[in-house]
Amino acid sequence: MRRNLPGIVLALVLALGVAALPHMTAAQNPTGQQLQVDEDELLELESFETDEPIPDINAEPEEEAGATADGGADSAADSAADSEATAVAVRDELIDPTGLQEYRLGPGDRLSVVVFGQDDLSGELAVDGQGRISMPLIGQVQAQNRTVNELQQIVTDMLSDEYLIDPRISVEVTNYRPFYIYGQVNKPGSYPYVSGMTVRQAIALAGGYTRRANEEPVSITRTTPDELLDLEGYLKTVVLPGDTIRHDRSVSQAVLGL
Repeated sequence: MRRNLPGIVLALVLALGVAALPHMTAAQNPTGQQLQVDEDELLELESFETDEPIPDINAEPEEEAGATADGGADSAADSAADSEATAVAVRDELIDPTGLQEYRLGPGDRLSVVVFGQDDLSGELAVDGQGRISMPLIGQVQAQNRTVNELQQIVTDMLSDEYLIDPRISVEVTNYRPFYIYGQVNKPGSYPYVSGMTVRQAIALAGGYTRRANEEPVSITRTTPDELLDLEGYLKTVVLPGDTIRHDRSVSQAVLGL
């Protein structure tokens, strides 16, 4: 009897398990109907299985990323263009801070003309009232309304035509013609020009303002090859040789008749 005890226990456990199985199935399926899996639904579920990676919802769309890249490139290009423009402006100011790079000669300017190796052809010459200089061999040369470089080339061509072989010429301005100032300054008149002079310095040479003066703007008349220019100038405006500066009364003084 003891030898068969384990077998009896095992038989009882199996019997109880089989008896309880219908009750467990009924608890999971209260309708009592047999559970079935639809093959179409199974296929639909299987269709979700894919090897493609799950998209990252935080990633930016490719078009927006491209637009951002283009915008960054445009911004960088604009910045580079601004930097280049600034560099050009600074470079031009360093090259010609006086405004004399394209200065046109006129009566009253004094020039140093050097013909290398020809001392008898060299010397200091003045531009006369008709705008000409006089040189040995070649005679009268029109200098008015020409730049120093233009005059230098003309003299070189005239000497090389008949007199010298491959001449080397240097032309420089030793003294510029004066400028003129009148109006509401204490000492109106003509004054020697100094390279890089501004309106403020010109007024100081003329004894400063009168009590009726309007500080700025001032009127500047400037001679060009084609016409006389009437310009509006300020205290920092660069004056050129031959300029005529007119300093007017202030508006309030004019209205009061003072």
